[in-house]
Amino acid sequence: MQLKPGNVYSYLNSFQCSFVTTNYEKYLLPESRKADPEHEWRFYRREQLLRGNLDRNGNVVHLHGCVDDPEGMVITTRDYLDHYSTGEVQEFLRYLFEKKTVLFLGYGLDEIEVLEYILRRGGGGFVSEGRIRRYMLQGFFNAEKGLYDLLRDYYKDSFATELIPFPKDHKEYAQQTEILAAWSKTLRFGGMALADEVAAMYEEIRG
Repeated sequence: MQLKPGNVYSYLNSFQCSFVTTNYEKYLLPESRKADPEHEWRFYRREQLLRGNLDRNGNVVHLHGCVDDPEGMVITTRDYLDHYSTGEVQEFLRYLFEKKTVLFLGYGLDEIEVLEYILRRGGGGFVSEGRIRRYMLQGFFNAEKGLYDLLRDYYKDSFATELIPFPKDHKEYAQQTEILAAWSKTLRFGGMALADEVAAMYEEIRG
């Protein structure tokens, strides 16, 4: 699959980390794994939701299934209820949120309910070693400042997740692409202390 230069996924694919996605499509094609067979790094079946598949940079885990297996895709409300009630999914999310620094990307305000469901099933407000390790890059218009303030407090108190806001008034979601382009040059996942990673993210937002 050929992505145009400047596409948001072209920057994500340069990140040296593992990925968990709720998308069915296969736009995540990490550069670090492009020489390896796809079955060695792309996982989308429920039995593949394993801790070990989170521990190698470049692995892509599809939490809701993949277009390669339409029958296994999580689509309906019943699918969601069944999927998130299983021990495999809950253990996978618990490990993800307890042991990893997680950056949520691409969730619009209309998808907040899905994100909340994932966070609840992964252990709610658990904070590893007393530090927040979950961040969400979220765009807001200036007129939505009141909503942002409410969501910031809600996510921090309820799910130990910190919102990283960016303005949408001038460039809308194109601003997010520019942020990811900058992060792709500065962030070194797994090679920096947590405090340094967070500082680097905020530096690009405020820069």
